[in-house]
Amino acid sequence: MAAQEETRKANDLLQDIKDQERQKELEHDRKIEEFAKKKEEITEMRRMREELKFKERQAVRQKIIDDQVERLRKIKNKEDEILNKQIKEAEIKAEENERIKQEKRAQLVVRNLSSEKNVNVL
Repeated sequence: MAAQEETRKANDLLQDIKDQERQKELEHDRKIEEFAKKKEEITEMRRMREELKFKERQAVRQKIIDDQVERLRKIKNKEDEILNKQIKEAEIKAEENERIKQEKRAQLVVRNLSSEKNVNVL
């Protein structure tokens, strides 16, 4: 019976050792999983930070583009205003020149008629 008792104690001791080893393996696996999870979180945070920086750079670029587009639009509008003003001035000048020509023609016709009357009277 003593041999059976020693065998049982040895088996119990072996079982305790196996349980402790299993516990160590579980703890080791848990630490590996925890490390992997932290690494994944860090990687995700880094990816999000890089994405945010990229979006910020894109926003800055887009603002520069928008500002330049607005500046060019204002320049074009100003040039269009100047051109339209010059066209209007040219039209007014052409109309004035035409009016002056018409007046001169009318005066010339009146003079010619007056001259013909004076010649006819003589």
